[in-house]
Amino acid sequence: MTKIILDEIGYARKLLEDLAKNPARRLDKKPSRDLSYIARYLGQEEELSQEAVYQRLKELMHNHYPAFNPNAWHGLLDDLSKKCLERRLLTLSYIPVYESELAKIDALKRKPIRRLAFTLLCLARYRLCALPSNNGWINYPYKDIFRLANINATVREQCLMIKELISLDYLHMNQIVDNLSLQVLYLDTQNDASPRLKITEFTNLGYEYLLYCGEPYFRCQSCRILSKKTATNNRYCKSCRDSIRKERSRSGMKNLRESRAVNSQYHPQSQ
Repeated sequence: MTKIILDEIGYARKLLEDLAKNPARRLDKKPSRDLSYIARYLGQEEELSQEAVYQRLKELMHNHYPAFNPNAWHGLLDDLSKKCLERRLLTLSYIPVYESELAKIDALKRKPIRRLAFTLLCLARYRLCALPSNNGWINYPYKDIFRLANINATVREQCLMIKELISLDYLHMNQIVDNLSLQVLYLDTQNDASPRLKITEFTNLGYEYLLYCGEPYFRCQSCRILSKKTATNNRYCKSCRDSIRKERSRSGMKNLRESRAVNSQYHPQSQ
């Protein structure tokens, strides 16, 4: 599943700024997703013409994508520039979850099925914000949904859990053959109360629900991703903690080399 970004304008702006400041920076190996954000930002925020958007995309690919072949990429760049005004970029601070929705989820008997229901709700709310006429439908691969829900399950187990929610009238499945789209029926679209939860990170939605339930999870002070609390880790997730240690080690070695260089200047070895 592509990472879900709430503030698409901020993401595209920062990406353009980073590319401008770092000429050596490369775009991802599969840059179409980022190019889509950039194209819409250029068309909607900078109000460039379709032709100007195409030229900027081509320029970015030439400067930041070593394998760029203008002929091979012409179709995609042309399509992105033509569609740059079709869907407005999102500027969401959070995805709201309401008390009425949590009550429905909390009524489910098993914790894994509640985590799944919470994840499906958040995805449906996100799609509704992106497309108000969506009416609660989502279409993501089951494996990605269960990964977001932090549930380890076989394909058979995944299907059984989805089937259970359908039997309880929590979900409705598309009747078209081979279409696995799901409609989340407990999405409260008429609620004007203050949200009970505000979801700002779409990485570990299953942990978000467990945190709401009072279980020992914490938000990393660096990347804001949730991790389970341990006796030795209450501030940073493992990835950020390792990165900080490496950076401190590099900084320490640099300081040591500089100190030795200064000492050798003022205390040269005797001949």
